Amino acid sequence: TKGIHNSLEAAVFNKPLIFGPKYDNFIEAESFIKHKIAFAINNKYEFEEILEKSLDLNYIKNKTQDFFKKNTVNIKKIIDQVF
Repeated sequence: TKGIHNSLEAAVFNKPLIFGPKYDNFIEAESFIKHKIAFAINNKYEFEEILEKSLDLNYIKNKTQDFFKKNTVNIKKIIDQVF
């Protein structure tokens, strides 16, 4: 009713992400949907459709790994800028 749980936690282990429509305040969820790593659903029929037609685990694994490679933060740069 309020939103989604930590989507990064599941994504880092290359798990498919399927959640309801209340993900507006979650930047990572919006990004995962944009990159077709996650799917938002509104009802059980959309859930069934994703399970039957759209869930390619190898594709999700590859896209998720690419996402994290491209969005890795260089912690040393952050520390150097702070101090």
